[in-house]
Amino acid sequence: MNMSRFSEKILLFFFILIGLLLRYLPFLNELAESPVLFYQPDNLYYVRRVMTILNNFPEIPKFDYYLNYSEAVDFPSPPFYPFFLSLVSWIITLGKTNLHVVELVTSGVAALSGSLICIPVYLISKKIMGKKYALMASFISVFMPLHYWYTNAIDGDHHALESLMALFLFNSFMEVYKDNSLKEITKFAICLLIIFLIWQGAILY
Repeated sequence: MNMSRFSEKILLFFFILIGLLLRYLPFLNELAESPVLFYQPDNLYYVRRVMTILNNFPEIPKFDYYLNYSEAVDFPSPPFYPFFLSLVSWIITLGKTNLHVVELVTSGVAALSGSLICIPVYLISKKIMGKKYALMASFISVFMPLHYWYTNAIDGDHHALESLMALFLFNSFMEVYKDNSLKEITKFAICLLIIFLIWQGAILY
C-alpha cells in the first residue's frame, strides 16, 4: 500500500476524532451540568482526590480521610494519575478550583486515552503486518466494544490511561529488541515508570 507518512498521520488523526465523537456525543447531557453522573465509583474517587489536592496544595494530604472512616488510610493507588488530573485542571482554571472542570478533565482524559489507543496499535501492527493491516487494526481498535464502553466520557478511570501506556510500553519493547540503543532503552524505561505510577497492578503486564 503506497501511502505517505503525512497521509498516515491524517488517517490516525481522523480515527482519534471518530473515537472522541463516539465517546462524547451520547453523553453530552450528562456532562453539561455538575455534579456529573459517572457510571463507576473510581471516577468519583479521582474527582474527590483531585479536589483534595487542589484545595490543600501545596500541602498534600498523606491519607484518604474518606476511606476507612474514621481512622483514614493511605492512598490505595499511585500518585501519577490524580496529580496529572490536578495539573490539567489547575492550568485550565488558572489556579482556581472548580468542581465541574475537574469532572470534565477526569472524563476527558479517559475518553482521549481510549481514542489515542489507535496510535500504539498502528505502530505495533505496522511492525508485524505492514501499513495496510496496521491501519485496519488501528481503525478497529477505536470501536472495540469493551474498550469503548470502558473509556467513554462518563465511564473511564485510570485504567484507560494505563491501557494506552501498556501498548506504548509493548511498542517500546519491540523497538528495544530491534535496536537496543540508549535512546530506545530510555523510552522504554520512561513508559515502564509511568505505567507503574498509574497503577501498581501494572506488574501484570
